[in-house]
Amino acid sequence: ELHPALQAALEKMGAGKPYHHQAEVVKLALAGHNVALTTGTASGKTLAFLVPAFERMLVHPESTAILIYPTKALAWDQFHTASQLKALLGKDDEFFQVAKYDGDTSTGEKKKIRASGCNLLLTNPDELHAAVLQHHGLWKRFLENLQYIILDEVHAYSGYFGSNVALVIRRLRAVCEKYGNSPTFIAASATMDNARDHLKALTGAPVKVIKRD
Repeated sequence: ELHPALQAALEKMGAGKPYHHQAEVVKLALAGHNVALTTGTASGKTLAFLVPAFERMLVHPESTAILIYPTKALAWDQFHTASQLKALLGKDDEFFQVAKYDGDTSTGEKKKIRASGCNLLLTNPDELHAAVLQHHGLWKRFLENLQYIILDEVHAYSGYFGSNVALVIRRLRAVCEKYGNSPTFIAASATMDNARDHLKALTGAPVKVIKRD
């Protein structure tokens, strides 16, 4: 049921036939349900949350998604995966863009990302707080069209750090509401036993949990 270009790209990656848990996440996310995937390491969680984001962009090119990671290193790793999938789609940068936005991104590059109408943004909670939400007027188009807030490695958000991130996420939701939008959450972790309660505390929103690997 996916867009033909996305299905072809997945087949080129050897992922044309998804695992059951991947398919469940995609179906739920495309239906607008908040969902958490808590399967083992190397079980294909990245594709499970990238596929609905790319599907929305292919069908509605103005759609956007934000991928939030607790560390810059994790964002770099996933940036390469997202860029590979985008390249396999055969779409140029005029169609949609994937960008990494953190403390290592130069001021000039940040201006270009904001001006170009980036679709898929990879960042971290601190950069989201200080650079995006602090200047949300510069991100109006992005936030108005934000379809998915993707939280990877969510088990890292505990204690004081987790409390801080929970407030940042609530601020993100409030700013989106200001622009008439209510994005869907997709979360992932390989090491969570209490995903439903944890995600409710972190995001303030109920989630459906997929844990059968």
